[in-house]
Parts: sequence; C-alpha cells; structure tokens
Amino acid sequence: LKFSIAGAAPSTGVCPRVQGAMLRAKSLKDLLQHAISDGVKNIMLVNDEGAMIAAATSGDDDQTTAAVLASIYYEYKAAEKCVDVTASSNLKSMLFDCGAARVACTTFMRYNSSAEESTILLCVVGDQSTQYGILWNKLKLVSNNLKCLEEIFVAQQAKD
Repeated sequence: LKFSIAGAAPSTGVCPRVQGAMLRAKSLKDLLQHAISDGVKNIMLVNDEGAMIAAATSGDDDQTTAAVLASIYYEYKAAEKCVDVTASSNLKSMLFDCGAARVACTTFMRYNSSAEESTILLCVVGDQSTQYGILWNKLKLVSNNLKCLEEIFVAQQAKD
C-alpha cells in the first residue's frame, strides 16, 4: 500500500518522519480503497461528532452512515460508564448488524482538543453476508497501516 504526504516522498507503508506535513485526502481515500474486497463496501475514518474525515467511498448515504455509527459507538461508551462509574472506559472495538450491513468499529486514535479528549473511529462496513472475521481482520489491517498517520492528525487538530 502506498500513500502520499505533501512534502515527503511516497511511502510503501512505513511512514516517514515529517514535521509540518499535510496528508493528501485523495491519497488517503486511495489507500482505504485498496482494502475494499471480500464483501467490504466501505472503510471510513469518523470523528467523535460523526463527521467523515476520509472514506473509501463518500456518497450522501455514507455521511449519514458515519454519523449514525459514531452515535451508536458513543452511546455504548456512555452506557459503559453507568455500569461501573469508578472504572475508565474499556470499550475499544465493536461489531454489529444493521438492516443492510455488518459493521466493525474501533477507536483509531485519541487526542486532546480544547482541553477535552476527542476520538477518531475507524469503521469497516460490509454487506449482510460478510463474515465478522473478515470485517475484524480488515479493521486491524487498515488500523495498523494507518497508525503512522496519527502524528499528522494530531498536528492538524492542534492547528484547528
């Protein structure tokens, strides 16, 4: 998998150390599209407000899907706090069925923004017949391949 960062040479999956770099949205979309196979219909990065940061496909329905996925994920995180108010949240990933899809979501990264913690979710959406193992493996594969981009996301959020 290759992606491109403005100000850096193309990479083969190992991120270069680049200060002040900006990620090219098209390159990120292309990278996510490489993982579309085996019944997986979309892969999205979604912020904690439900806005799509990047996606392999990005139609109007996909933006709505991103918002709903973020809402469901954070409802479960909120409910988890009610179960044991003394413990910190342990929810990191979840798999669930929707009317026309199966979804796997995980916390891709956390960062501090304006004195509060924010999160970016990575979601893999498959059709109703996609096996959970495939969704889970794609989720882990894409998450590992994108880990090196955390520095860029954190730097970008600090600017905003």
